Amino acid sequence: MEIDAFAPKEFVGHPVILLWFGHSSNIDFLINFLSASFNAGDHIRLIVLSNEAGLNHFANSNLVSPAKIEFNLALWSLENMVEVAKIADMCIIPSDLSNPKMMGASSNRLITALTLGLLTAADNLPSYREFENYYCNLQSNGFREMLANPLQFNHIVNIAQTELSPRFRMEILNKIGNLFYWIRPLKVIHSTCFAWFRVGIEVPLLYHSLKK
Repeated sequence: MEIDAFAPKEFVGHPVILLWFGHSSNIDFLINFLSASFNAGDHIRLIVLSNEAGLNHFANSNLVSPAKIEFNLALWSLENMVEVAKIADMCIIPSDLSNPKMMGASSNRLITALTLGLLTAADNLPSYREFENYYCNLQSNGFREMLANPLQFNHIVNIAQTELSPRFRMEILNKIGNLFYWIRPLKVIHSTCFAWFRVGIEVPLLYHSLKK
């Protein structure tokens, strides 16, 4: 499966749809971020792509937020990530800058998100800093501005894809895929609240709403 860099979306609906993808070892960073980073009155939708352990951990986390957060869960696959990127408006990559284990994390997810044409907001990991002109720091006021007016930031993705073109190749996506090499073929791991996103192929996603 060959993938070219996708142009940023020209239209963003409401609420904004965020994408997070990653291994189960990173899922707590997402949970902690969601718990602390949104306010009453905020309304977002989140798609989570991970391995089965990550999805189960997220679904059973008893996450509580003052915001209205709706989310969908699906097992990660390269094909699903590409299709879901056509739905999402932005990618978020929260981390823990106080965790020594994260200091050696690669920039693969950041480069992948930009390749997929997604505005990206991330914690400022050491490996990300050379790309700081191409993403928004999750801990800055810029993240709120990006949520409020995503289209005003599309030029950042365009510049990234132009200036970093040697990195926008299938090898990056393959490296991401290698993190999930043992995942079984796509299936939904829960039987309730079933919903479908139809984006070229039918991608089964779970639909939930967090309670205050």
